[in-house]
Amino acid sequence: MTKLAALVILVLVSISCSSVDDQDYKCLDFSNGFQNISTKHFLSEIGSEVEYVSLETRSDVLLGKISKIKFGQNEIIIYDKVQNQILLFGKDGAFIRKIGRAGKGPEEYVRVEDLVYDHLNQHIYIITLDLFFKEFTLEGEMVNSWKFKLPFWRFSNLNDKELSFYMVFPNTLLTNWNSVHFKEKSNGNPSGEALYRDLSGLSESKMGPVLRQYSYKDTLCIWESFYDTIYGISKDKQITPRFWFKQADQYTTLEAQKNNRKDHKSEYFFENFIEAGDYFFLSGWSQNRMIKILYNKNAKTYSEPVYNYNIMDHAFFNDLDGGIPFWPNGKIGEKHLFCIVEPIEFLRLVKSTSAKDESLFKIDVLNQNSRSNIDQLRGNISQEDNPIIMKVRMK
Repeated sequence: MTKLAALVILVLVSISCSSVDDQDYKCLDFSNGFQNISTKHFLSEIGSEVEYVSLETRSDVLLGKISKIKFGQNEIIIYDKVQNQILLFGKDGAFIRKIGRAGKGPEEYVRVEDLVYDHLNQHIYIITLDLFFKEFTLEGEMVNSWKFKLPFWRFSNLNDKELSFYMVFPNTLLTNWNSVHFKEKSNGNPSGEALYRDLSGLSESKMGPVLRQYSYKDTLCIWESFYDTIYGISKDKQITPRFWFKQADQYTTLEAQKNNRKDHKSEYFFENFIEAGDYFFLSGWSQNRMIKILYNKNAKTYSEPVYNYNIMDHAFFNDLDGGIPFWPNGKIGEKHLFCIVEPIEFLRLVKSTSAKDESLFKIDVLNQNSRSNIDQLRGNISQEDNPIIMKVRMK
């Protein structure tokens, strides 16, 4: 195994608009604020077809709350926060096995803080509440375990050989800035903590606290709050600013932000980032109000999709199959979006779409034949069943 030298160098990013090609570094303009932007959107604007996967329900497999979910080519990996259990399902929703178990033993986990699935090696990596890194095969065998010296509770796949780790709150331990570290994957070989930081391609850069991370194509993306910027980390660890946020009450130039930095998460906060195709799907809060923002990167426009103006339920009208409204929880690769639907909610919403006197869902359905699939699913599930995964193929 390659021996890594531990380099402790902060990844700090500071940039100006002129330092990056405008084609690569763009402004996400929210200068009109987040009030009075609700409008009707149809699922056919972004998607072409819908698929439903019902997770198998058994007496010994009753899910409480899905807090982590990852998709492989033929598998679905779920972490149930209530049961404190990792579970493996097939792509058709059939239950396969449980992975590890709750506890403080060598092959157990106290609580999973983050979970990553390595598609190439087909291994599951986790970070636990008590700062252990553990590695499992899909057969449930634990093949690696070691403990962090510092609180890294978030991590992602960087490339086929490395993982990227984030220290979310480093100011009490190291500096007032966030750290991004890298580590070689062990591929099942026992290895201890050997994290390092990389300066390649940084150009004297500064980066504030990492709030969210996500993947877009071959790039690992992170949003930090001091400069309100989304940075991309390529597979060869080149860090490049991709987007910066602009609000009406913010500094309108990057140079001004650099000289007068402030933490913008007090004004708004996005809990979930999804970048897929031409769109951002952003879920969070603004002025103590929940918001769901659809941002068109090409048109540079944004709005809140809404299907019920009476109670301001935000989602796309489902005109693809006439089923339930849709708002994504995440994406599967670059071609599909998904959301997790509880059966009780599915049954309620499907009943509403079927009601003749329900004006809320009076829409033209593009694929009437798909309606029979929804009716069949409705007849096969009960309120107590495990959740349903609704998948939308993007255009």
